[in-house]
Amino acid sequence: DLTVGARISRASTDLVHSNTDLSDTFVSPKAILSWRPTDQTLFYGTVAQGFRQGLANSDLQTAVDSGRLLPAGLVPGLDAFLAEFGDIAETDGDSVTTFEVGVKTEFWDGRINLTSALYYMEWEDNLIEGSTTPPHTGAPIAVNFNGDQAHSQGIEMELTALLTDRLTFTFGGDINDEAQLDDLNSGPIILDSGIIMEGN
Repeated sequence: DLTVGARISRASTDLVHSNTDLSDTFVSPKAILSWRPTDQTLFYGTVAQGFRQGLANSDLQTAVDSGRLLPAGLVPGLDAFLAEFGDIAETDGDSVTTFEVGVKTEFWDGRINLTSALYYMEWEDNLIEGSTTPPHTGAPIAVNFNGDQAHSQGIEMELTALLTDRLTFTFGGDINDEAQLDDLNSGPIILDSGIIMEGN
C-alpha cells in the first residue's frame, strides 16, 4: 500500500510596536509505503517533513538600531557588532525530514506483539538560541539564529506479552543519538550551554 499527501501551511506573525512581519509558507509532504506479507506482520517505510516558523530578534533589532545612531568608531567593537548582527533581525524557519522503517508483528495467536522502528532525521536551517552582548549597552541579549544542518538517528522497540488473562508484560526501549550540528552560519554567539561557537 502507498499513501501520499501534503500539507500547505501559511504562517504570519505581526509584532506589536515593531515593523517586523514574519510570513512563511510551508509545504510538508508525507509518504508511507507498507507491505503485509501475512495477516500478523506489517513492514512499513515513511518519509515525512515538518517545520517551524522563523523567529524575530526584537531585542537584537533594538540594540542594532540604537547602535546605528552612534557615531562610527565611538564605541570599540560597535562597528564589528553592527556588521555581524545587522541583518539577522529575523530568522528563517527550519524544517526536519524524517525517514523511518519499521515492523509490527504478533505471535502466539496475538498474545505477543512486537513493534520496532529505525529512523533518521535531517534538520535544515536549524533554529538555535544563544546570546550576545552589544558593546554599547554591556548587557547580554537573547539571539535566535539559523545554523546550517543537523542530523539524528535512533532505534526503538516495544514488546507486549499477554502472559495470562490478567497479567500483561510490556518491555520497551530506544537508543537515540542527540542532534549533531554539521555546521553553523553565524558569527560568535554564546549558546545556552555557554560554549562559544564560531561561524562557518
